[in-house]
Amino acid sequence: MQLKNYAVLIENNKILQELKKEFPFLSPVNLVDIYADQLNRNLYNHVLSHCNRLTELKKNINISDKDYFESLIAIFYHDCAKVLGKFVRNNISLKKILALQYGHSIAARRLFFYFDQPRMAHHLRHNSTDFVLDIANRRVTIPQLLLNVLDKTDISGKVVSVEEKYASILQKIGHHKEYDDFSEKIACKYITRVLKTNFNFREYEFLADQNIPSINVLFLQRFDGKYCPPIGKYKDTNSNLKIAEFLSRWGYNSEILHEGNFKKIAYDGSVKILGCDKNTIDDLLPIYVAKKDLVLTEGSTRRCKVISKIKPALSAQVLLLRTLATGKFSRRRACNALSADEVWVMTDEMKSIIEQSFNKYFGNNKKVPSVKVLQSGYDPKYFYVDEKIKRIKGKIVYVGAVSKIKGVDILLKSFKKVKAKLSYAQLHIVGDPYIYGYINKFDLSKLKKINGVVYHGVCSASDVAKHLKTAHVAVLATRIYETFGKAAQQARLCGTKLIVSKNGFLPFHVQSKEEGIVLDTLNADSLSAALFKILSEDPQTVPPPIDRYHFWRITALDFITHYNLLSRRVIQKLQRRS
Repeated sequence: MQLKNYAVLIENNKILQELKKEFPFLSPVNLVDIYADQLNRNLYNHVLSHCNRLTELKKNINISDKDYFESLIAIFYHDCAKVLGKFVRNNISLKKILALQYGHSIAARRLFFYFDQPRMAHHLRHNSTDFVLDIANRRVTIPQLLLNVLDKTDISGKVVSVEEKYASILQKIGHHKEYDDFSEKIACKYITRVLKTNFNFREYEFLADQNIPSINVLFLQRFDGKYCPPIGKYKDTNSNLKIAEFLSRWGYNSEILHEGNFKKIAYDGSVKILGCDKNTIDDLLPIYVAKKDLVLTEGSTRRCKVISKIKPALSAQVLLLRTLATGKFSRRRACNALSADEVWVMTDEMKSIIEQSFNKYFGNNKKVPSVKVLQSGYDPKYFYVDEKIKRIKGKIVYVGAVSKIKGVDILLKSFKKVKAKLSYAQLHIVGDPYIYGYINKFDLSKLKKINGVVYHGVCSASDVAKHLKTAHVAVLATRIYETFGKAAQQARLCGTKLIVSKNGFLPFHVQSKEEGIVLDTLNADSLSAALFKILSEDPQTVPPPIDRYHFWRITALDFITHYNLLSRRVIQKLQRRS
């Protein structure tokens, strides 16, 4: 049977409908043509060999039609990322989805996660370390097993023994630092065992006992101002909850444990929000951490040391750093962070700060955790450019905690100067005095006494977006090192001009004169001068470059990719210890 015939067989499978709709060139029929164009047709022959051998197996053993068709899809797409380089160059969306720098196996899985096909994504796990982890956790699906059987007995369309394939892999990537020979040998032993037992599926204790093998995640977060409470008006700004929303579709069960009195079960029970006081959390950590595959400790390096001693051997711990108010990482925190398997931060700039701190404090004397970037996402349902909405001349918008460290006092002084000369100027403040778990001393009554100031308190994401879409300019001029500046991101996503201080990552959001102004020095004079400049002109909508930000779905894809690579390193570390 020719490869085109197999492509036609799966072309209209419902699993592929959304994928084909967004990327028509990735349909099975088109993939055949792409594979056929490759040098020496090695990939074409490789895929065809898999399909033919799978069909032969179906004649001899009990493979259900569903498993057969899902196995065919897995065969077609498990290596597709190897040939998509030219499409990625011209397609920013596909580039972010595939993230080819992580390897073809992960890229193919990301593709199916993106289209909410977690079972299909799991079938594609054929990296040997991943396969061994799934065996250890009884998470192997039948199509995944079949793909591994076929892939471990095939070299570019030539049927070989497991031993011959192992020798080929060793020669090809055995020198690579990420190569895991222990897992490769274990995977080969299991495939040999499967082949010797004639594919009697009832023999295999490692097969998954549910449709989507679940992974259990614990987000352990401090009560940290407006971005932490994961319910009510804050639910659309809580990063962990937005990530957990997508994880809930993809076979992950998440618990968000935080220092606050908020409790809720969401997304069909796959996300549990648990709130209690700090001491209770510390006392019950062994209970909360038990049976978790991944524990993310947000901010608290002290808890990293505790968790490292009580987490299960195969689980991973990540220190998640969203804020770095001083722009520095102290030695004490760095020492505690050594207990984490990895550190995840929000920007490349923050990554550089953490890595330089590790090098400064420890040099080559200690093995420090690697640092990864997990950029904050956004919700395209709210934050987008709408040319139909008219901007209001003179409308200034501030979104964030009402606090001196956020520069609100300077903003008010500047606004008084502006209002004295531009009568149409108005300042809209969205937020409250809560920051870092307490009410700061900012006196809200002062706002009511200033002509032209409108205080809205905490608003929903949709209302924040409405303010930004009608704003003449938005301001985020903080005194502290701003790690990312979510409010700045939201303003630029709505096409709003922006004034920011030169603190931390804020200049990232304003990269041209058309987008706004970056203040070299922060005081009432410099800010009022910037406001005069922008408010004296007619309001304009200036969209950000399309590749600057990505939405939460991509952040969640990066999350599972980071976890996938981390879980490999965890098992490799255990191997070295043994």
